[in-house]
Amino acid sequence: MGLPVNKEAMRFEDFDKLVEFCLEWEERRHDLDYEVDGMVIKVDDFQQREELGEAAGPSGIRDIAQKPDPEAARQIGTAAEELLLHPVSHGMWLSVGVTPFGDSLDQLLRYWLGARPAAEPPDGPRYPLHRPDLERLTDDLSLTEAIESRRSNIDFSPRPVSARAIGELLFRVARIRWTRLTRTGDGIEYVVSDRPYPSTADLYELELYISLDRCPELPRGTFHYDPGAHSLTLVDDSEPALAELLDTAKVAAGCDLRPAVLITMTSRIARLSWMYGTIAYSLTLKHVGELQQTFLLVATAMGLACQAPAIVDGTADEALRLDWPNEVSVGEFLVGFEQ
Repeated sequence: MGLPVNKEAMRFEDFDKLVEFCLEWEERRHDLDYEVDGMVIKVDDFQQREELGEAAGPSGIRDIAQKPDPEAARQIGTAAEELLLHPVSHGMWLSVGVTPFGDSLDQLLRYWLGARPAAEPPDGPRYPLHRPDLERLTDDLSLTEAIESRRSNIDFSPRPVSARAIGELLFRVARIRWTRLTRTGDGIEYVVSDRPYPSTADLYELELYISLDRCPELPRGTFHYDPGAHSLTLVDDSEPALAELLDTAKVAAGCDLRPAVLITMTSRIARLSWMYGTIAYSLTLKHVGELQQTFLLVATAMGLACQAPAIVDGTADEALRLDWPNEVSVGEFLVGFEQ
């Protein structure tokens, strides 16, 4: 008919390919010779359009996110590194109806916005962890004793940390106690969880990776912690990568020896930013502090030596094979025994 059609229009049968396409255009849009303020995803399946009802309109299109100002990132007085974690910095939005991939709109929102209660465990060998009987933990220090005896500057001994102690520490600090489905005021459903440390609106965007130097029952390497199954999955057994992580932590902590255990905290910021927008990054830093404090008190109560160093090196993002900037390292915690 001679009507102009955008040559970049694409058709997808696979949702992951669609997501990759959208993320790619977050950068490529700056190379266009015209201005764009968003993308539109149109649904061809009439039955799935009906699931949306009148909100979708006759074309099967529905907004699921507000359009941020494309220039907003330049007007916010925050560091470029922080803006990478803010949805406003991307300057893009999506109009999405029910997808042709078999998901409802709410399921699509949870997938796209990262609002699941925990990341899916990666592929790799899995190691179930010890689950302590909390009612029988009678040897602990009191809360006051733990607070008063905790020390920031320590030197680690060569003594290893057992898999049982690692399991108890993670169980008491970071396991998922329960999950439930809730919804926003406008009816968008999402999953929240409850864990021993606090998190705003029970969204829990932080993930944990455990790098082991001295644990006789587990192989050396870096593991992802699954808080639901309370287990570790080996993600990298590369000795050079492990050595770089542990040596960076040792230097940051001012210690002579590597820590027996390095816990790296990462943030999947979309779990927060879809609800809290531009304050998501400040919230995730607050959550890091809350998690570190909980680790410090529980580890001290267990008789472990611990430290929360300030590591500015970007080694972890590459060594942990993170999907940067969707997941970035934001904090660390060292565990061992004092010299």
